[in-house]
Amino acid sequence: IGSQIWMTKNVTVALPDSFVYDDDEGNRILYGGMYPASLFDAVEAAHPGWIVPSLADWQALIDFVGDSTDAGGILKAIAGGWDPPNTGAIDTYAFEARSTGYYISGIYALLGQYGFYWTRTPGTAGTTYYMLFSYDNDDLTASLTADETCIAIRLIAQYTALDAPVALPATNITETSFTANWEGVTGATGYRLTVATDAAFTDIVAGFNSLDVGNVLTYDVPGLDIG
Repeated sequence: IGSQIWMTKNVTVALPDSFVYDDDEGNRILYGGMYPASLFDAVEAAHPGWIVPSLADWQALIDFVGDSTDAGGILKAIAGGWDPPNTGAIDTYAFEARSTGYYISGIYALLGQYGFYWTRTPGTAGTTYYMLFSYDNDDLTASLTADETCIAIRLIAQYTALDAPVALPATNITETSFTANWEGVTGATGYRLTVATDAAFTDIVAGFNSLDVGNVLTYDVPGLDIG
């Protein structure tokens, strides 16, 4: 979704000190497991390459699909165990956010009405931010809860920011074309090319605004106008 890769289901792994709604293992597949914040590391260890998303990761998702007033509906499962009216649920990106309820101190509550999803971002002492989906609106908002609260986790693929490639001198220069060249970047699996007629890159050449050129280190730029 956008530049992010999310798991399509909630975490289901059974871990010590984790729970499943109403102690019914049938709910694990439907809604996922329920985990306190202390199990973040164990959940990640069970899913190499995936991490518990930060508040910023969730915000990036919200910003891509809409805003905090409609992202809940856009991401909610059309079924997914939600009570009526499941306001705004259209599941545009097959994210399938489900109702989860919560568990704390021997009490399970609010399955069908709310989906509680952890972030990895800590709040004040002993609390961590979570994201809230609701059955009766299409908001997606952040709030704080105690670390011992057991709620759902949806993982995001771990990523590492890469350096920008270094441009090399153009070759094969003619009045209407040239070949762009750049140095490779360790870890890159592809590159995007932007061509402009000015150094500030305010006048972008049509067809060359962040063009996906694949995993190459040169690219021919034809069809330029003579200035």
